[in-house]
Amino acid sequence: MGIVHAGNLPLLKDIDPLLRQLCDDLIWNKNGEEVTEQLLLYAEKVKGKGGKKQNASDDDWMKKPLKTRLNDAIVNGIDKYIVADVKEFKETTLTPPLQIIEGPLLDAMGVVGDLFGSGKMFLPQVIKSARVMKKAVAYLTPFIEASKVEGHNNKGTVILATVKGDVHDIGKNIVGVVLGCNNYRVIDLGVMCPLEKILATADKEKADIIGVSGLITPSLREMVNIATEMNSRGMTTPLLIGGATTSRTFQRKNITPLAECRNKKFKCTLPTPPPPNQPGVQVFDDYDLNDVVELIDWKPFFDVWQLRGRYPNRSYPKIFEDKTVGAEAKKLFTEAHEMLAELLTSLKGRAVIGLFPAHSEGDDVVIQHNGQNVTCHMLRQQGTRPAPGYPSLPDHALKHVLWDVLNVSDSIGTHLTDSLAMEPPPSVCGLYIAHPDSFYFNLGLVGKDQVKNYAQRQESTVEEVEIALDSVLGYGPSI
Repeated sequence: MGIVHAGNLPLLKDIDPLLRQLCDDLIWNKNGEEVTEQLLLYAEKVKGKGGKKQNASDDDWMKKPLKTRLNDAIVNGIDKYIVADVKEFKETTLTPPLQIIEGPLLDAMGVVGDLFGSGKMFLPQVIKSARVMKKAVAYLTPFIEASKVEGHNNKGTVILATVKGDVHDIGKNIVGVVLGCNNYRVIDLGVMCPLEKILATADKEKADIIGVSGLITPSLREMVNIATEMNSRGMTTPLLIGGATTSRTFQRKNITPLAECRNKKFKCTLPTPPPPNQPGVQVFDDYDLNDVVELIDWKPFFDVWQLRGRYPNRSYPKIFEDKTVGAEAKKLFTEAHEMLAELLTSLKGRAVIGLFPAHSEGDDVVIQHNGQNVTCHMLRQQGTRPAPGYPSLPDHALKHVLWDVLNVSDSIGTHLTDSLAMEPPPSVCGLYIAHPDSFYFNLGLVGKDQVKNYAQRQESTVEEVEIALDSVLGYGPSI
């Protein structure tokens, strides 16, 4: 076990590749005692050289090109030279202060963002870089203020705030400086700002843009709360989100309004598939499970036994070729088949399936059964085999529809408990959509606008839906 100061960690890309590989092998217990010996030999080679990379001397630093010094100072979180280097850059290049921020300084922060996004830089290091950036901007701000022309902030009004629960404001402050210098009227509400204050101020000041930021992961949920509340109030003011943990994927899944998402839904242009040979409900009361054995996915079985091969021999059946676990995996596999053969002499499979024509109506899937339409309420169009309670279909309530349509309890004796668990426990259920472009996916967080709409379609209360979808709510429940 080791204790480290995360802020003093070197960047991953700067660590000797050999040392990285040895540490990786040691942590994951690869190559047994051999890696321990190799790491001790490596330690002997660097002994006396100091375990920590020493900061460059003043002479070494000054030998670098000026633009490189600005980049390295921010990327590596070195604040010793930043003010002097920014001053020199301003005076020797005659670059306007705002262009220094928008040019070399933000370019360096872009490198920081890329490293963080790719997992090669960690949050404490990002904060160190941001502090260096803040120091540089603080030096340039008086020059920027002095160059402003009175009465020219007429491009629009921007509300900026760090969301409730978060105190990080370096990025927000830099955005404020840049917008102010581009003739925007900036109203900065500071940090730890509650939703109501942000929206009330935006309404009072007739804001053209609302900008919210946050560094820590819980801030993402607060951003979703703000977007959801704006949508419920019918606010059309553009919302700008920012922070180390935000991303385009997060924005698409959790911030974009429901109506806009629906306008971008998948449109099927393929011809209608041919009908099945035997449509409707079919019951299999005594199915030979030997036919199922060949379809078993053995990967979870080996995972439970903690038998994991190394790439490219990780999964079944290639795991048998792995030099470390292959022999044991093969032995376990053989024993499992022997146990299965014995079990199958006394077990039988029971199943009920239904093959129905179906179509979508909005977010829902409508099944045509016995001359009637049966609606399966969805949060959005699902993947190829969604199962109630799983990531693509988190609401277990759809099981009621399946049980009614297929008459499951009477057909095969499988029942639902009060909490919608299945009895007997090994039972499984799901929907299977016959379309070549359908795929399995995770739903992501659900906003309040979607919850309200879902509750309305289900003829349920918002509170009941929030209980059913607790694990995927993108906001704090109202109960």
